[in-house]
Amino acid sequence: MTEPIFLTNGKIYPLNGLVPRVEALSITGGKIRRLGTHESVAASLPDSYTTIDLEGRTAVPAFSDNYARIGREAFVRIHLDLSPHRTIPEIFAEVEQAIKKTPSESWIVGFGWNKSQWGWKRFPHRADLDLVAPHHPVALFSSDHRVAWLNSAAVSAIDLRHDTPDPPGGEIERDPVTVSATGILKEKALDLVSKHLPKHDGEESESALLQIVQDYLAMGVTSIESFDSIEDIRLLVGLDEKGELPIQVTTHPRFAEREEVEGNGWKIGSKFNRLTIGGPWVAVDGTLSSQTAFLLEPYADDWNEFGIEITPTSELEQVVDYCLKNNCVPILVSSGDRATRNVLKVLSERSKGSDVRPVLVGGDLIHPDDLGLVSGLNLSLITNPRRIQSDREAGKIFWGPRWNDAINLAAWKNRGTQLLFGSGEPLLRWTPMRALEAAVTTPHERDSSCAISVEVGLLALAGNLSSHAGPDSSSGLISPGQTANIAVLTEDPFLVDPSEIGRIQVDMTLSADGILYDRQASSSSLSEVT
Repeated sequence: MTEPIFLTNGKIYPLNGLVPRVEALSITGGKIRRLGTHESVAASLPDSYTTIDLEGRTAVPAFSDNYARIGREAFVRIHLDLSPHRTIPEIFAEVEQAIKKTPSESWIVGFGWNKSQWGWKRFPHRADLDLVAPHHPVALFSSDHRVAWLNSAAVSAIDLRHDTPDPPGGEIERDPVTVSATGILKEKALDLVSKHLPKHDGEESESALLQIVQDYLAMGVTSIESFDSIEDIRLLVGLDEKGELPIQVTTHPRFAEREEVEGNGWKIGSKFNRLTIGGPWVAVDGTLSSQTAFLLEPYADDWNEFGIEITPTSELEQVVDYCLKNNCVPILVSSGDRATRNVLKVLSERSKGSDVRPVLVGGDLIHPDDLGLVSGLNLSLITNPRRIQSDREAGKIFWGPRWNDAINLAAWKNRGTQLLFGSGEPLLRWTPMRALEAAVTTPHERDSSCAISVEVGLLALAGNLSSHAGPDSSSGLISPGQTANIAVLTEDPFLVDPSEIGRIQVDMTLSADGILYDRQASSSSLSEVT
């Protein structure tokens, strides 16, 4: 149990709907005890306590990442990180360096490429990759992990033939003339290569995951909702049993793996130390940048392409029925307007009036005629508003005029949807403050009414999927009796220019266990090392 803490001399925004701002607060037993002026809070303190002088800094409820993939992120960090590279030559240089260190015939794996950054409309070809990697099998995954780019050695290693059928919910891209595989696998076709990739020992994976958790703390994040495979869940359970998870993590299994998860004794709703097993998730379609989002009208650059339906309506009904029967949250990941329409129709028919609050992840594009389906669903929407900026060019190319109505946060909010923010992308590019900036600003060609207020954005960052799905939706806010999850910021997001919010840093992260991150102390430690 940590000593009581007295935060004072600050601009503290509780975001609890009771008081707009206070100067001080006290924490006892890991929970908020009192809010108010310096004098009123100090008068209620015990004889022994720790004082944190905010010196005018801003404090807000700590953040949540509601769309994390921390198991996958750990795997990514062990391999080549291609996300900083915006050109083909830079990616080729990374692969060439890896070849020098990798035995012949061993796999080279990388993550994070985005062809839109190259100015390409077409996907790359295995022949492109063969130029730098003629012998090693190479698999490079896109930034959204929905497309794999293989070279010829990898195509041969997984025995991909001209007559290999497309798996349900996936696509093997083929040359229109020769019908041979181009080396591009989309959506469920990724399973064809994933099972061939190298496995890593637990120690290496755990080390990467623990570094990810430290990165989260430096962002002011104290709660993670992670969408995982059963291998990821095993890793998280092992860390939690060792007591090495310093923050709350809810791991959500794939719906297709739910029976295997339960067979390990990890029932939905089971709580361990810092780990909870959450409701199952299922991908309904693909994404914008990978041109696999399932659309009502074809892609603007290809009138024969409508995207990929990963989970058809009949299977969606099974998912929702299972969750309602087992009193758990159905989590449906969709992007395109046709996929989102299918989700909303199934929820309207099956979950309306239920005590279970369904969760839609993405909802990037919704047809105006379908907005009426949203009202009354008691829906939570998880999205990454940063994609309003990062997907801007791809959106114009692939969705045409529809892009101007995409990721319209205000439209969802105005129809009673609870907004929650999550990364859904590598953490090297995402921070809560960058997400907030994107949510409250819009590119000049978009309708400014699509933006939301700073307060609504902070609430979307502070809330988490698990609490919004249950009766206590105030978890993470600063109120007496609530767990003390607090982020201390270098600047006030309510006062700076909205376009500057993304540069705000986190000075300190506090939870029930006390101070989990202190930027000044971390900087001092680095200085001592150097």
